[in-house]
Amino acid sequence: MTKDRYNEFPCDICGSKEAIEIPYIREYTNNEPVHICKVCGLVYVKNRRSAKEVADAWSKEIFGSKVDEETYTALIPWVIGRLKFVTEFIDQEIDLKGKNV
Repeated sequence: MTKDRYNEFPCDICGSKEAIEIPYIREYTNNEPVHICKVCGLVYVKNRRSAKEVADAWSKEIFGSKVDEETYTALIPWVIGRLKFVTEFIDQEIDLKGKNV
C-alpha cells in the first residue's frame, strides 16, 4: 500500500477537521503523525485509507484468493466477538453511559 492512497479524514467521533499533531509522537510511530481532535479530544490518525480500502485489504490477507467468495465484514463471528471485546473494554475504561460511538 502506497501513501498516495491515503486521504485526510475528520474526527471519527465528532466530525471536526480541527486537530493538532501530538508533539514528538513520530519517534514512536515510524515517523507517522498522530492527532488529537480539538473539539472532543479523540486521538486518531488523520491520514489513512478509507474503511472500504482497509476492509478490502483485510479480506485479501484473511481469505487470500477467495476474496470474491468471502470478504472481511463485521458480520463474521470472530469479528463480532472482537468488536464486543473492544466496546466492553472502552466502556470499562472511559464510561460510555449516555454516549454513542
